[in-house]
Amino acid sequence: MAAIAKEFNTLLSKGTFTYSPDLPPSSKALKGMLVFAIKVDSTYKACLVIKGCAQRLGWDYNKTFSPVAHSASLQLVVAISVRNGITLFAADFTAAFLNRLLEEEIYMEQPDGWIAPPEHQGLYLKLVKSLYGLKQAGQVWYKCLSLALIELGFVCFNSNNCVFMQQHNNTGLIILVVHVDNLTSAASNNAVWDSFCTELNAKYELKNLGHAKEILGLEITQDPKAGTALITQNRYIKDLA
Repeated sequence: MAAIAKEFNTLLSKGTFTYSPDLPPSSKALKGMLVFAIKVDSTYKACLVIKGCAQRLGWDYNKTFSPVAHSASLQLVVAISVRNGITLFAADFTAAFLNRLLEEEIYMEQPDGWIAPPEHQGLYLKLVKSLYGLKQAGQVWYKCLSLALIELGFVCFNSNNCVFMQQHNNTGLIILVVHVDNLTSAASNNAVWDSFCTELNAKYELKNLGHAKEILGLEITQDPKAGTALITQNRYIKDLA
């Protein structure tokens, strides 16, 4: 119940939905469900997901494509960090998909187990912002994040829409790889990285994870003095055993 309450409060704080007693003409309420998981730190997580498989093209979604980082992009950033003797950093966003206003009008039913005040029980949820499970959720978030990075002075690589670079003579270099809500970066120093995270956090809630120890399930050990970076999957192999 604590995990459900936390998810409910997160959605409320983000202004993700409002309650509606009725559906507009021709509208269809999509179903939703609560998905549960146990995180790496053994804490429980609940996530409200809408069943986007029932969405109708041209009615409640249009374009859906969203780029994600290729493995070569991550290898590029690691290679740049080793070549230039700079540090790898990592960060991720809190409830990334809940940050952008929806253009479409979408309604959903309250799922089993959902916590709602007595006066709102049985009502429809009208989505104000994007939600996990929507066909367009990934694209909506990518547009949101890429615009924020450009506003902060980053330039997107022409050959790869998930790699961004910011370089100033006074502040140093940051090269970012974006994989949905995860950021992996090669940055000149701690001060440059921390300053960037503070600026971006002012736009969207961000967790600065400091020096990168794990990248999308890959464990990384960097030794700037030796000029090496070791990438392994020990934990993944142990989980398979």
